[in-house]
Amino acid sequence: MRNILISILILCFIGVNAQHWSKINADLRVSDTLNNPTEIRIYASGGIKNYTSLFRMYESEPDNWTAEFHEHWSKVDGMMEMKTQERILTSKSEMEYVYLNLFRSYIFDLPSRSDIS
Repeated sequence: MRNILISILILCFIGVNAQHWSKINADLRVSDTLNNPTEIRIYASGGIKNYTSLFRMYESEPDNWTAEFHEHWSKVDGMMEMKTQERILTSKSEMEYVYLNLFRSYIFDLPSRSDIS
């Protein structure tokens, strides 16, 4: 009986916390695939809240780096509409140096979302 209750609770939390990344990317006007040869995306979710953020850093041309921070609030029926906000970030250091520091931190060795699932 105890195992059944734990299983039901886990399934409820999975349903509440499930996010549709393709829909969030579409709301942010970002493709699901990486478009640039050098691109990093870091998604952060607020748990069971309706807030998700995306840090995106990419090199579109040689020595032309862009860093963006996207915020996404999902629609909550009767409470609030879907809202997005985008900011272009400037770096105190050279962007390539920031990228190399991320690379050196083994961030590229982390498993993909599908591997974790």
